Amino acid sequence: MKPTKRIAILGFPDDAACCERALADEGRIVRVAADPDELAAAVEAGELDEVALCNPKIGLARQLELADGLLQRGVDVALLRAAVPHGIEGLGLIRKHVGDRPLLFLPARRIGPRVPPAKRLFDIVFSAVVLLLGLPLWLFVAAAVKLQDRGPVLFTQERAGGGGKHFRFVKFRTMSPGADRHHAEFEAQHREDGHLFKLRDDPRRTAVGRVLRRFSLDEVPQFLHALAGQMSVVGPRPPLPAEVQRYQPWHHLRLRGWVGLTGLWQVCGRSEIRNLDDIVLLDALYLHNHSLLLDLRIILRTIHVIFSRHGAY
Repeated sequence: MKPTKRIAILGFPDDAACCERALADEGRIVRVAADPDELAAAVEAGELDEVALCNPKIGLARQLELADGLLQRGVDVALLRAAVPHGIEGLGLIRKHVGDRPLLFLPARRIGPRVPPAKRLFDIVFSAVVLLLGLPLWLFVAAAVKLQDRGPVLFTQERAGGGGKHFRFVKFRTMSPGADRHHAEFEAQHREDGHLFKLRDDPRRTAVGRVLRRFSLDEVPQFLHALAGQMSVVGPRPPLPAEVQRYQPWHHLRLRGWVGLTGLWQVCGRSEIRNLDDIVLLDALYLHNHSLLLDLRIILRTIHVIFSRHGAY
């Protein structure tokens, strides 16, 4: 039976020809164009099932902007990149290679803040097991935080959750009491344009806090959010509302679904990946390809990352 998927390819001749050969066995190539405007009418008319963005030279931000518009119209997106995004090998997220360049796939799935039922059941069971089995350690951590400076054990902060809805986010405190009041000042001094703010040697961090951050133990209370349904075990990390205010439209790709304790960003470089467009690509890849198997792979990678301490600060 001949493939019936209607595919359009967007790119200059050399790249477009390579993608056309690579996708010939997956669908019927109905359009090849160099300008997105040439495909606009076909997209609006529902004449396309997939668009392959085969010009990695235009930059990731522009690719994500185009992908966002297509996905919202129910059109699948194939994304040709110049190089494999760091750390995603072995996770089943590379559709195929075009020469030595990866072709990534973003199916136009219906994604919302509600966690799918099977994933929700997994979140409840997994979070309960972690909290109960590790209870002696969590009590010891709480005591260490308290004895460090007699300040509060927990730190709470407003974050943007699934669908952009705000909630009170909790973790073990790793900074001196009141450090959050100086966040805006430190961010203004150290944040680069297009990058997330996170200092490797933040002077506000306590000695106990440094250890907790190194092994991600400060995140453990968030399993309570997973039990309550405010977060999932695996998903994009919830950003600060102030960060969301600076988002470009395509950055909201990472907030169209649920948020989580760990995700592709954490296992593909953690704090070493700070460019927001790179993070959005990883989060969009996860949300549009999510499965319980992918969640298990990310959790296993997370355990390895925690003990290797790569990118943790």
